[in-house]
Amino acid sequence: MPLLARLCLALAVLGTAAPALAKGYARLGTMYNSTESGVEGSTGKSSKMNLELGAGWVGSSGWSLGALYAQETQSSAGQDTLSQSGTGLTGGWIAGDDGFYGLLTYFLSLSRGSEKGTGLQVDLGYKFKAGKMSFAPQLSYRDFKFGNSSPKSISKTVSPLFVFWVDF
Repeated sequence: MPLLARLCLALAVLGTAAPALAKGYARLGTMYNSTESGVEGSTGKSSKMNLELGAGWVGSSGWSLGALYAQETQSSAGQDTLSQSGTGLTGGWIAGDDGFYGLLTYFLSLSRGSEKGTGLQVDLGYKFKAGKMSFAPQLSYRDFKFGNSSPKSISKTVSPLFVFWVDF
């Protein structure tokens, strides 16, 4: 079954459960890092940007189901820019408007250049309510595998993110 059909089916199933769930959410996470290193007169620059867009439902007990799109771009002086992105299904626990959350995302589809892959992401954070929105510092661990042959190319990262939440 194609990826888009699987995602539509999963969201349709989640949509039928929406009346039993307390509320929905949308979140946008981002992180940018720039580094310049070397010796005086000869330095190199590198940068990394993470962007995440997620949405889902939270039950009255705090359990959550949703989806996540994530993209990471890395560039270094003298090297090609490396970009990876993916879409996955998310489950976990969210304390509410304020408090701790822990989410696990299984990426059904990842791409990095011409390579395809799968992987997991674990997000741990703490939401702070600010008016109708919340914001959260978050720590994300990613474990991605790319390629069709053995051995597979792996990418394991730990990144801090700043996340904006809207509950509805």
